[in-house]
Amino acid sequence: MTAILLVSLTIIILTAVARLNDIGRDKMAKRWHLRRLGLFAVAISSAFIGIYSIYGKPVPLWLLTQFATGVAAAWLTTPGHPPWWQFITGDYLQQRPDGSFGIAARIAFAIRLAKPGVRGERRTGVDRRGRA
Repeated sequence: MTAILLVSLTIIILTAVARLNDIGRDKMAKRWHLRRLGLFAVAISSAFIGIYSIYGKPVPLWLLTQFATGVAAAWLTTPGHPPWWQFITGDYLQQRPDGSFGIAARIAFAIRLAKPGVRGERRTGVDRRGRA
């Protein structure tokens, strides 16, 4: 079980460091600093969680809190991602000002169309069999 955890943590650390490296020096807004801080917290806490698990020690709560906070900070500041309050309310599924829809709205629409009875009126079981 520890081996699986260490592989997962290694992937998380490498991904966090790679994303940190992708943030150029030209990006100096508060959002980018928060993203850097979050990715750094994820990388460091993942390394410490791995160290604790190698030695069979219980992982302290403050370390798990640091990891979760880092993930939240990195996720909330992801470029091209809708703001968090729009994501949880579903507002990002709405039509854009240019009349197009985002990928999430198109997927949700396709799923709705795949359900029976969505294209027109809701049909009952009798209607589908052609008796009524």
